[in-house]
Amino acid sequence: MDWHCVDATTDPAAYAAYLARLDASADMKRMRRSFVDQLPCKAGDRILDCGCGTGSDALLLAQQVGPTGRVLGLDFNQSLLRHAQRRRSDDIDYAAGSLLCLPIAPDCFDGAICNRVLMHLDDPQTAVSELVRTLKPGAWLALSEPDWSTARIEPDDPISRALLQDQCAGYANGDIGPRLPELLETPARARPPGCPRQAHD
Repeated sequence: MDWHCVDATTDPAAYAAYLARLDASADMKRMRRSFVDQLPCKAGDRILDCGCGTGSDALLLAQQVGPTGRVLGLDFNQSLLRHAQRRRSDDIDYAAGSLLCLPIAPDCFDGAICNRVLMHLDDPQTAVSELVRTLKPGAWLALSEPDWSTARIEPDDPISRALLQDQCAGYANGDIGPRLPELLETPARARPPGCPRQAHD
């Protein structure tokens, strides 16, 4: 599936349906809960969920920050945001925008997450730099990505390995998981030319 621009595909609803099936699985529920429970969220925090999709992580984050906090779920795809809006909480705002050029002023958030999104991007370094720009001094950033290059199917035979190599190659950065520390250590880049400064307060 091409997640780069769901809105431009012939059947955007199929992507939302896929995410709904994924979210219904016990393994995904456990993974999301484990990810969010490890975050240093506090009541009253403002948190950015970048690449929020249909809003599953945003809902969990809203529970963490409580009624005095706020979550902004941002996604490039309006079709996914429409599904997120239907599940919305009073503590969550949703907006459309590109992770490569966030429509957010600097120093806005106490924390930010980007969960299983960077693997779809051609330029994950710019995305991470943009995320860092939106954070207040002392804020935190949590990234979560798989490494499809190390996945295994049993039995481990040439056909299984070929299938997994094809799976990894199907993503812009299918092996990005172990490279996350490198992305965070690289100095932030300048804001992309022509990228508008627009605050979400």
